[in-house]
Amino acid sequence: MLRYAAAERNIGPIGDVLAQYLKNGMKVLELASGTGQQSAALADRFPQVTFQPSEVDARLIHSIVGYVDHHRYPNLRVPLHIDVTSVCTGWALPSDLRPGSVDVILVVNLLHISEFAATKGVLEVN
Repeated sequence: MLRYAAAERNIGPIGDVLAQYLKNGMKVLELASGTGQQSAALADRFPQVTFQPSEVDARLIHSIVGYVDHHRYPNLRVPLHIDVTSVCTGWALPSDLRPGSVDVILVVNLLHISEFAATKGVLEVN
């Protein structure tokens, strides 16, 4: 499992902001989940919220799987391969996470470091 110092520093503050909005039974689709450490920490903090991590980078997908396998939180799903530069209607999403059925789309540490196509892709999700 990979660990990024920036993700470790951000877990608490991001969780504090999400605590103001997340309610039991909500579904969160996290785009560009990175290592998975944040997804796992949030799943632990909010056990009644389902977290669906995603990533485009194969190395990071393997890391997320490591967190899923290690923690085995029932509310943390195996990662999806999502390329946010592609149109969201082409993403391979489970039926309960289609656009319009997700409660929260979480995007952390993506838009400020990615190409414009990623920003456009994220903003076109509906």
